[in-house]
Amino acid sequence: MPVPPIIYASGVVLEGAAAYGLRQREFRVVKKAAYYAAGKVYRDVIIPRHFGEQAAGRYGYQQRSKAYRRYKRIKRGHGRPLEFSGRGKQDAMTNVRLIATSNKLTVRIKAPVFNYRRSANAPNMREELQTVVNEDIGDMNRAFREGFRKVVQTVARRHKVRYRLRAG
Repeated sequence: MPVPPIIYASGVVLEGAAAYGLRQREFRVVKKAAYYAAGKVYRDVIIPRHFGEQAAGRYGYQQRSKAYRRYKRIKRGHGRPLEFSGRGKQDAMTNVRLIATSNKLTVRIKAPVFNYRRSANAPNMREELQTVVNEDIGDMNRAFREGFRKVVQTVARRHKVRYRLRAG
């Protein structure tokens, strides 16, 4: 069942900076890198899933008319729901901007084709492209945790070397 668009690693509970042996500033850098890792999964894995043949059922897209589906099969040779000529898909796959802060991730997709609706009954393709399902959120959470773990280890290693006590 589709859930509203959530473009952040939800359900990840983080303790304070001290729990990881980091200063607050280092902790913010680590969180930012982890959100960016989750954004890369969204860009590289989740967006392409929206253009597959089974995406309509998976993400709960509005049903296209039978005549339109037939016309697209004959004219374009495919039945992918968010794609007609391929221009929108190309834009959505290449014009993605990830903006990560220590508190959230914002994904901006520059694809004007998805902002256009010719009538009130036409599918809202922008909303369809933004929809994520629980599996997608799980993938982003895993990437967030993995990115967090890698950066914490890197920073902690650097931290230990930098602040080594000298015997004497």
